[in-house]
Order: sequence, then C-alpha cells, then structure tokens
Amino acid sequence: MTKNTERDTERDTVRDKKDKKDKKTQYHHGDLRAALVQAAGEILTSEGPDALSLRGVAARAGVSHSAPYRHFTDRRALLSAVASEGFRELAHRQRSHSNDVTTNLTEVGRSYLQFALEHSAMYRLMFMSDILEANPDPDIARMSREAFETLRQSINALLPDCRHTGALCIMMWSQLHGLAQMLLETRLRDWMRDGVDDDGMIEAACTTLPETIKHAAGVLAAKATAQQGLSD
Repeated sequence: MTKNTERDTERDTVRDKKDKKDKKTQYHHGDLRAALVQAAGEILTSEGPDALSLRGVAARAGVSHSAPYRHFTDRRALLSAVASEGFRELAHRQRSHSNDVTTNLTEVGRSYLQFALEHSAMYRLMFMSDILEANPDPDIARMSREAFETLRQSINALLPDCRHTGALCIMMWSQLHGLAQMLLETRLRDWMRDGVDDDGMIEAACTTLPETIKHAAGVLAAKATAQQGLSD
C-alpha cells in the first residue's frame, strides 16, 4: 500500500467517525424522532404501510435497531406519528388561499384532493386504513382536528351567520373524500364520466362547492325555521 493510499484510507476513516459522531450528537439534541418519522414516510411512499417496521425504519435512518424504541413503543405508535404529520401537512395546505371567500372555499377543496392524489399512501393511512382505528394518540387527534377546522373556517368565512357549520363541514368533507377515494381506487369507469378526466372531475367538484354549501345552508335553515314554527 502506498503512502498516498494510506493517507486516503486514514482520512476516510476519520471522516466516517466524524459523520457518525455528528449523527449521534444530532440525535441527542432531539432529532432522532423526526429522522425516524421522515424515514417511515419515505418507506410508506415507496413501499406501502405493510413494509413499515421499526427495524426497517431504523435501517433507513441509519441508527441502531433499538433506537426507535426511545420514541415509539411499537409499530402502531410509529404509524400514528406518520399519520399525524400527514394531517399537519393537510391542514397547512388547506389554510386560507384567498381573501375572496368563494375562491378560498374552492381552493380549500382543491388542495384536499391534490393532497390525496399526490400522497396516496399517506392519505390511505390517514383515512382508509383500520391501523389507526380508536387510536388514543393525542397528537394525531389534535392534528386531525386542526385539519377539520380548516374546513370549518372556510365555511364560516363564506357564511358567517350560519348556525349549521358542523353539518356543512361533514357534508363538504364527505363529498371531497368520496371523490378522492373513487379516483384513488379507479372506481370511475369511462362510461360514467361522459368524457371528463380526473382533472375535470376535481374542477367540477371544487368549483361547485360554494354554491352547494350555500344551497345546503338554506335548506337547513328553512327546516330549522319550520321545526321551530311547529314547536311554537
């Protein structure tokens, strides 16, 4: 072995030790959990939820097999953390898009559907999987509620005096989720579409949202008035 080769080998060894030390130091500063969640998200996207394991995530993050247990008791806890980040991203995308309340509601709907199609594995984990059923994790409950509240805020902006915002939110979410699921599962056959492609379906669903919500609010208000009249 030449002296140059020896020096190169020694330099590489020093650099590897430094990289490991830097990574270890970084994790000691509280970044281990974030690194594991990021690694889990990458596996989820590329291989699906069935491929997720604490051992596999540790390998992807470049840490020991036991390291994930510092933050996650089991695989379900890891999946909860990943889903929580998904709800965080969804809430971020749905926050106010425009000062015009009608345009804003349309864009909120569009951002929901775009998230579902761009992050299909994450969306399925969040909404179409029983993995998180009855999950007690407070963080996922908080972030899913925040995502739902962005829908409520967009409807409140459109109809500030409406007394049925909760019901309208559920109706709007159901409409968006139903279309997202049909698009993801390719349930829309050509003979159903009348020549309208996926983008056209999304455009139709989102541009009609404001008028649909207004009409539904009017129906609910009339029904409430009629019921009040009967009780009087």
